[in-house]
Amino acid sequence: MKKLISFFVFFFIFSLPVSATTITPPARNQERKEIRQETREEVKEIRQEKKEDISELRKQRLEITYKAIRLGLIKRYEALSKNKAKLETRIAKRSLEGKDMTAAKEKLAGFDQLDTNYKSHLAAFDNKYVELSNSEKPAQLIAGLKSSVSLVKSDLKSMNQLFIDVIKLIIAQK
Repeated sequence: MKKLISFFVFFFIFSLPVSATTITPPARNQERKEIRQETREEVKEIRQEKKEDISELRKQRLEITYKAIRLGLIKRYEALSKNKAKLETRIAKRSLEGKDMTAAKEKLAGFDQLDTNYKSHLAAFDNKYVELSNSEKPAQLIAGLKSSVSLVKSDLKSMNQLFIDVIKLIIAQK
């Protein structure tokens, strides 16, 4: 009897009509397409947010690097300016002692030209940074920024070499 009851229950369950709540295959495909489209849009939004965050971080790093480089260049210039004042006092002191310091004075007068070059190149460096920070594609402008930094550094090296030459002339007049 148990077998008979289980047979009828089994037969009854499979003989029921298909309910209207089941999803037909075309509706399933449409639902899948909608789900895929929603996930694509979410992924696009997430990627856009990441790009914005990354670009903001790059701008912050660029600003920090710019300030550090500029501060280093200015400190070197200030140190060279102090050295110029010291050399002028040495030249004046030696002149009072009766030594001929005209060659050293003439050589030191070349500092003014190097000073104006330095200031113009530093202003160009500042302008390049402003241009780079406002640019949508800063990678293309980095080379120009690097070249302007190298110009400022070469000006500072020239100033230092000028001071070395002046010191040599002062020492030669002992």
